[in-house]
Amino acid sequence: KVAKRRKRSFDDFVESLMDQDDFTNGDVLTDHQQLVDNFSRWRFLQGLLEGSINPAHVNQVIPFVLASYLIRNQEGYEDPALMNHDFENIPAASGPSSARDGAGAGMFSLDQMKRGDEESKPPYTEKNLAIIKDLLLKKQQRQNNGKMGVTAVGRRCGPPPEGNDKSCLEDIERLLPDQDEQPEAHQFAWDVLIALYGLGITKVEQRENSPAWRARNVVTRFLIFYDFINKGIIPDALDKILSDPTNNIPPIPSTAP
Repeated sequence: KVAKRRKRSFDDFVESLMDQDDFTNGDVLTDHQQLVDNFSRWRFLQGLLEGSINPAHVNQVIPFVLASYLIRNQEGYEDPALMNHDFENIPAASGPSSARDGAGAGMFSLDQMKRGDEESKPPYTEKNLAIIKDLLLKKQQRQNNGKMGVTAVGRRCGPPPEGNDKSCLEDIERLLPDQDEQPEAHQFAWDVLIALYGLGITKVEQRENSPAWRARNVVTRFLIFYDFINKGIIPDALDKILSDPTNNIPPIPSTAP
């Protein structure tokens, strides 16, 4: 009984933290220095799916991931992030399902994750680049007005507020791999999400299809697709892109559609 009371008290405490209206404060680079390794990035995505992580940190990570993607497409760029792989020690799926369906990182070996990285890259096209530029421009304009740059998730990592914030999530959804044009990438993102969260609870969430679930699964699959687990973020990428977009945003290859 004592243990149950303690657990209830802790649950109430966590609930009160997640119930706060202010989800725009926090510095992900200060509070999440551990994002330099893929183990912690995996845990970060688990927290996103569970709705237990600070939404401000999720919203802060998105522009960094987009800017890092642009920098990595620069000709001759050598990525130091292709190390620090530790998939053997990644934790099992930890969502609200008790048995977790036997899901977890054991489903994915390092070779599988590397293969997904190589075969499921986001296409560097005019269409995607226009969406990315729009998102980063929104970030800059809103921050100049003292607001959060990109608000893709709101309280408890659920749906963003209405208005302009809602369009951020819609833009991110447009960056996901198309099921017809990139079927392998589309399936890979869902496979990793299931490894993070568990098959049973994912099926339940898909059936219910709540706005909160849509926000969490869209942002999670976007972060998977844009190499967040494998490569993480380049800390100075955002400053480079926003300070000198003309020289730091690489041109679209002439062969791109």
